Amino acid sequence: MTTPSPSSLIPAPAPAAPRAVILGHNFGAVRALRREAVPVAMIHDAPLPRRVEGLSAFDLCPDYSPGAADTAWADRLIALADTDDSAARPILFPASDRGLLAVAAHHEQLAEAYTLACPAPHIVETLIDKVKFALWAEAHGVSIPPSRVYRVGESLEGAGEQAPLPCIVKPSLTFRLEESSGVKLFRAHTPQEVETLARRCHDQGLDVALQTDLSLGESVQWSLAAVAGEGGRLIGSVLARKIRQAPWGAGTAVETLPPDARMTALAKQLCGAMGLMGLFEMEFRPDASGAPRVIEVNPRIYTQVLLPAAAGINLLHLGYLQAAGLPMPPIGDYRRGMGWISRRRDLRVSLGLLRRGELAPVEWLRSLVRARVWE
Repeated sequence: MTTPSPSSLIPAPAPAAPRAVILGHNFGAVRALRREAVPVAMIHDAPLPRRVEGLSAFDLCPDYSPGAADTAWADRLIALADTDDSAARPILFPASDRGLLAVAAHHEQLAEAYTLACPAPHIVETLIDKVKFALWAEAHGVSIPPSRVYRVGESLEGAGEQAPLPCIVKPSLTFRLEESSGVKLFRAHTPQEVETLARRCHDQGLDVALQTDLSLGESVQWSLAAVAGEGGRLIGSVLARKIRQAPWGAGTAVETLPPDARMTALAKQLCGAMGLMGLFEMEFRPDASGAPRVIEVNPRIYTQVLLPAAAGINLLHLGYLQAAGLPMPPIGDYRRGMGWISRRRDLRVSLGLLRRGELAPVEWLRSLVRARVWE
């Protein structure tokens, strides 16, 4: 009988966890990953506004906006991967639409250095371009607000007369409109407004979708976030309501809700039909009958990504494990009534709502008490 040597009795060290690299500023994502002991680095074309606890490294890269003449940012990103002393390939998470489009444009090059935690380029382009998504959804029977599409160069004469009023005027790339106008989309009340606002989008080289306004005068909507597996399977699922929101912009106060079978079914249908996998966030509004309709899909880290973790399901960590090919822990039930609030933006939005009598002080105070995440 052979006696094992002392060295053979020492367990082999566990392999180092792959480093997560976030393209863009998302400090909640750093916290969500670090709470699971994942090493996190960040790279962006703007400097950090403040020190970030738990960030292992930060690199400043050139502008990575889609269409930027200088593509040196991709070389910088690959150089960052080369400095990783872990044996495992780092995992790249884009944190914005322009980050998704930038990675899609250099997909093959970046995939040599990173595991890319984002969809294939054709899926990214379909979801980020709101006009392409509207046409795709109509072709695949996915319930969205009724839409009419007008491409750049197509005449807008008479478009206002055919559009429903009030009407959402949605550009193909909402982040482009936000950069120039401070809003992601427009709301028109007259035929003349429809044509004027659609022309503003065309003048910026943006196709436009004219959609039925389901907001009933409120810019509040619902959000379902999950990690998509093969065939539209959802790995973890968290439903939340944006109880306060910048006008036609990002949510400033969000709370988790019980699951809704209708929204879950829509998410499974869309992910299965498109082949979408990984972390995503899908936004809904109800139509006149109360049935949910899909407004948009973000296949990336989103602003309130720390809320699911605070409510019991760390979706970003699940997306990391999926990308790394590592085992996933059992998925527990998340807790309803957990709140997320943006300190700076929600104060401004709340004051405006209070002044206009659109927010009861008691309701506002209750939302503060329920908040578990302040960012």
